[in-house]
Amino acid sequence: MRRKLICILAGLTVAVGLVGCGQKKAVEETTVATGSESSTVLKGTASKNSTSSDGADTTLTITAGGSQVMLDEVRYYAYTAQATYETYYLTKGKEIDWDSKMDGDVTWEQGVKSLVLDDICKREWLNEISSQYDIKLTKKEKSSVKTKALEYFKNTNVKLAKKINISEGRLIKVFEKAEIANKTEKKMEKDGSSTKEMYIKWKKGNNVTAESQWNNINF
Repeated sequence: MRRKLICILAGLTVAVGLVGCGQKKAVEETTVATGSESSTVLKGTASKNSTSSDGADTTLTITAGGSQVMLDEVRYYAYTAQATYETYYLTKGKEIDWDSKMDGDVTWEQGVKSLVLDDICKREWLNEISSQYDIKLTKKEKSSVKTKALEYFKNTNVKLAKKINISEGRLIKVFEKAEIANKTEKKMEKDGSSTKEMYIKWKKGNNVTAESQWNNINF
């Protein structure tokens, strides 16, 4: 089951790549599995959702090291992951039970959300260090990203798009981050760097904090 999950996640990563902060109260510490490693996550009560002038949801949801990830981006990755898994199971003539146990006491929802969280953290890390490798998007790449964003709004299921609720401008920025992360990782591997080892080291030296909005994302 674990091997099958990793295979599905690999496909998910490819698919996802293409396609005012309130006061914390009663913070509770918990450990969430993230792949082969563990990451400390803090749960708290955050402020109500807020939006910027361009329609982006500016509600802080995850802090990964020095990066802040907003609710609309988190919804995009989480609900895209949910849809990917559910589609996979439908092709097998089955329906996934998100409350069933995946491994030990971890449900499929908890497990997949942990994998999504780890994927978000790695993407943020790669964006943080991209300047060290002189990674920038060309005009052609930016144009391609914009085209992919427009195709997303044309081709994505209306129910899913409404659930994710992300603006066009914001989705373009999310896609740009994914493209930069992809280019950075390829450049690092070309230079002989071990991205896996470097990412593990980054995780050990950085906390990941999640606001209550993360826990409110349910499959």
